[in-house]
Amino acid sequence: MRGLTMVEMLLALALLAFILSAAASWTRMAGRLSAAIEPFRLESAAHNALQMIEDDLVSGDFQQPRPGQIIEPKIRIIDGSLTVRTRSANGAMVIHRFVFDRATSEFSLIEQPLLPPGVDRKRLLLAQVKSVEAGISQSGAELDLTIALDTGIVATRRFHLP
Repeated sequence: MRGLTMVEMLLALALLAFILSAAASWTRMAGRLSAAIEPFRLESAAHNALQMIEDDLVSGDFQQPRPGQIIEPKIRIIDGSLTVRTRSANGAMVIHRFVFDRATSEFSLIEQPLLPPGVDRKRLLLAQVKSVEAGISQSGAELDLTIALDTGIVATRRFHLP
């Protein structure tokens, strides 16, 4: 077995240096691309949260009032949290509470099964949230919701209530 000549060794080192340089350049480029995409990802997540709320508002609750029975409104704003009576993916009656926790800057969905009663499930929708503002119009026909993120992104939507 023979060893590498000086020329072969220099060529191998040059090839290795080229490969390492290309890998480092690609890593820097991927990092810059990731940083550039982050605001779009956060904005998309905020709009997805608003779409989830809209989906809950348009889904039927299928609760028929008996004569003289008073039915709770489909939506309420309690302690700054939006509460929606709706149906889960499997058709069960649930209450969805959309909650903003100022201490952790998180906007979460808490699903509370009604029939049959069960365990509440919490799911994080957004982090880095600065504020969430919800308000029902004087007529009760519209819901305005605004989500502001720490990054300066603001997502807002006006929902027409059923």
